[in-house]
Amino acid sequence: MSYSGGSGRSFGSKGSSQKKDRKRRQEFHKHKVKLTEEGHVDFEQLKVRVAVALDNLGDQVFAVECGGYTFHNWMTSFNMLLDDFEERAGPKNLPKDYYDARLKLTADLLKPAETADVDWEIQNMETEINSVNLHMSELTKQVNEKRDGWRERASKIDHLKAELVVSEKKLEEAIEALAKEKKRQSFFSKVFSSSKNSSAGSAKDQVDSIRTIKDEIEKKIQELESSPIDSVDDLDNNLITLKEKLDELQQNLADWNSKKEELSQLSEKRVETTAALSKTISALKLGESTIEDNAASE
Repeated sequence: MSYSGGSGRSFGSKGSSQKKDRKRRQEFHKHKVKLTEEGHVDFEQLKVRVAVALDNLGDQVFAVECGGYTFHNWMTSFNMLLDDFEERAGPKNLPKDYYDARLKLTADLLKPAETADVDWEIQNMETEINSVNLHMSELTKQVNEKRDGWRERASKIDHLKAELVVSEKKLEEAIEALAKEKKRQSFFSKVFSSSKNSSAGSAKDQVDSIRTIKDEIEKKIQELESSPIDSVDDLDNNLITLKEKLDELQQNLADWNSKKEELSQLSEKRVETTAALSKTISALKLGESTIEDNAASE
């Protein structure tokens, strides 16, 4: 671009600038009026989109696992949605009633959930569950002790029966040895009238000793087998009953914990809040202030 001279350039520049400014103002007024008039249609679409988004927010369920979607995340989405709506609609186009409604509903959301009654129920359930678990533990200990006693007695009986088999075998061998010794002594007594039978007496003592041991073993086995056996049927039945009660209590506890989780998530309040805001926004009308201001300035 070339310029002819200092004075001419200054004059020409000033005149050109004034014309351009006047043209821009005219185009600005026309443009703003056009956007505002078309905004009536766009605003209705915006309200529909926001209402749908609010409904979706109200139906959201928080993640149970650590690090999942929480109430804090939900509030962030809630505020971002409303902030974006206000920016797109234009703050001057929204009435004070809308801002008052948002402020009040948000304050209600931030109030802590009332869980005192639920906490009391949960505490009672946990106390009763601990009591049932303790009772079951005591019964289980008694059952185990009785069964250990049975196993110990059975082991003793098995051991004694094994000893009895050995003693019976030894007794048979001793009796055979005694019989042989008697025959030998009988032969020598015929040949040698003065032969002593000390060997036969020793063999007989051996037989008597083994027989005594065998009799004692049999007596012990009989005593163990005839001793009264404490039945655990009643204890087992009590354990079954307690287990059923424990299952019921744990299910009730899970239900109360779910109720508390639902309260802490403010599920009902979030649905009510988003529905109320959706209704408020749907009833809004786009303001005419921008058109009037622009028309007055022209």
